[in-house]
Amino acid sequence: MSKSNALDVLSVVTGKTSQQLKGNAKEFQLDLLTRLISTLTISNARVLRNVYVPYAKGTKTTEIDMILISNGNVYVFEVKNYSCTVVGNQKDKDWKTIYTKEKTYSMYNPIMQNVGHISTLASYLGISKDRFKSVIVFSEDADIKKVKYTKTDSLNVLTMNNVVAYLIKQKFAKKNFSDDELKLLYTKMKPLTRVSKATKEQHIKDVKSKK
Repeated sequence: MSKSNALDVLSVVTGKTSQQLKGNAKEFQLDLLTRLISTLTISNARVLRNVYVPYAKGTKTTEIDMILISNGNVYVFEVKNYSCTVVGNQKDKDWKTIYTKEKTYSMYNPIMQNVGHISTLASYLGISKDRFKSVIVFSEDADIKKVKYTKTDSLNVLTMNNVVAYLIKQKFAKKNFSDDELKLLYTKMKPLTRVSKATKEQHIKDVKSKK
């Protein structure tokens, strides 16, 4: 059964739309990531989820799954709820998600996606995008061995079970922000998690119109 067909079946059983089920699956991954972060003794750590950042022009927004503020850095997470083999290159626009030989789908390159998120966020905050760290997180049972990219201090592609080890190492990473700067950034970003229902609905419409 393909992923889309499975969602259709679940829609009938639960009475929820496919879009709602997809959202719930993403929220489950975000809950898991939040719990993993909470197990670490990170000083002054703050987590923001579902952050709607407005573009410089117009009324459209981009949604960031999660932002972690800690250890003198700001980590921008893009979370993917895929339990399959993922194939992709850092410079390719589209990646493949492979469930079986017959069930292969394309997805927009999440590295590029998060570059867009960070660029919009940096523009909104009025600071350099190079000061943020991009973290792409797939489900624990995803196979990402065929994802090709240049791993740097500011870019990592991980599965959920490797997030804790990554963040422990980050305790010793270079700090890109002072404590006062992080407090100010948190103050500016927190309201972006409390947007109106109309803003959220418009964002969904904008995303669908791109497909």
